[in-house]
Amino acid sequence: MLEREANAASGMAVHDECKLKFLDLKSKRNYRYITYKIEDQQVTIDKIGGPDETYEDFTNSLPADECRYAVFDFDFITDENCQKSKIFFIAWSPDTSKVRMKMVYASSKDRFKRELDGIQVELQATDPSEMSMDIVVEAVNKVVEVVIKLRKVVEPVIKVVDAVTKVAEAVNKVVEHARVLGQVIKGFGNPKVDEVRGVCYKGSYFGIEEGDVIDVVSVVKEFVIMDADCHRCL
Repeated sequence: MLEREANAASGMAVHDECKLKFLDLKSKRNYRYITYKIEDQQVTIDKIGGPDETYEDFTNSLPADECRYAVFDFDFITDENCQKSKIFFIAWSPDTSKVRMKMVYASSKDRFKRELDGIQVELQATDPSEMSMDIVVEAVNKVVEVVIKLRKVVEPVIKVVDAVTKVAEAVNKVVEHARVLGQVIKGFGNPKVDEVRGVCYKGSYFGIEEGDVIDVVSVVKEFVIMDADCHRCL
């Protein structure tokens, strides 16, 4: 079954199996590599390498005189001794391949690569030396360096966002205190209370008897936010 979304430039279709196998490689890690070829105006799977195969096995699977697309799941260990992996997309276009074939693969590459969601590094090679293990490691190191730089930029931003969030929460508390305090003062009226009133005071009912003189400043200092659902609140 073919996906009928064709590349506007090359009219190339992508077989559904290409994406399905790639998803298995990415999420389930069932394969070490997959190579793809263009045949009859469609991209199809050429070869699949098992999870125990090596990078050398992969490079040996590429034809010497024909173009191919490929993905390879590369494992490595970071300077922090963490096991990581990156998925490479490799456009193999050997010098010995036909000119027309090179043109077809080149014009369809970006469209096909967009179908494979999760590609992290891209290599283009015309001979084995351009995709040697040293080249792969260098490409991985560049990606890791970029990630580290981005992390250094993002972390201060996250701290600022956290600080702003805390300030906003504090402001909301102040506003709530002010709102409730306004209710309390409004309830007290004049310092000379003419009738019995009450507020939630330190979790208990604080009664003010008729004729008591209210020290509003003292009440404010000890005031705890009233429970909005408490029927004893003013």
